[in-house]
Amino acid sequence: MVSAALSPTTAVLMLSAAAACAAALMALLPLRPDTAAARVSPARLRQDLAAGAKTVRREQELRAITAATCLAFIGIGALTTTSVLLAESLGSAGAGGLLMTAFAAGALAGTLGIARLRPAASPQRLALIGLLGTGMGLAAAALAPSVPTAAASFTVAGACDGLVLTATLRIRADHSPPRWRAQVFTIGAGLKISAAALGSVLAGPATTGAAHWYLTGIAVLQAAGALVYTLIRRSNRADPLPPAGAAVADGYPGPGQRGDRIA
Repeated sequence: MVSAALSPTTAVLMLSAAAACAAALMALLPLRPDTAAARVSPARLRQDLAAGAKTVRREQELRAITAATCLAFIGIGALTTTSVLLAESLGSAGAGGLLMTAFAAGALAGTLGIARLRPAASPQRLALIGLLGTGMGLAAAALAPSVPTAAASFTVAGACDGLVLTATLRIRADHSPPRWRAQVFTIGAGLKISAAALGSVLAGPATTGAAHWYLTGIAVLQAAGALVYTLIRRSNRADPLPPAGAAVADGYPGPGQRGDRIA
């Protein structure tokens, strides 16, 4: 919106200033005293990340939400480029920022709303509803005849994406063994960012005339994510349990303490 209202140069300068302020604030954070955790070797860090990846693969709920959100984020990564092209096709090239702002505002509202209302629906159901809702909102935007209508659809899609984020965090927290919880979050976030980067690359060849088709494809990816999530969760294959001795070594819950039993 700053780029459209003022100039691209002003927007870039504001972005640079925000990054500089963040760096300054980081420098003001209190440092923890030197501990054994702070002296972990690179080899140990690699082992911990590998253990986190194994946990995601073993635990059905983690595997399902990771696969679904990664697929959906291929589309979300392409959304910035596509929104600019969509706005241009609707006669207002500068409104691309408005569409993305509407999506971000919707996501914030959805996240805050779900935290405030605390619905009785499970995180799994919220994730499914959010993926489908995001897809439907973006599909409606692809058919929108004007920028205001597209912005309203982007807001709805963003609100549903906020549900997905909230549900994803809850699922990861509920189904990650305490020993590997940080690693599971790190692996999940890294895979989602990588998926978004892939989506940005795929959106590179997009043109104004193809904006509606690209946005439709992004919407389809959200629905595909919901389908993948449902299929993995309904899989009859039991998650492999580690050997009894490995349960203690890896921090993975043993029989009767499985992560998928955590409320």
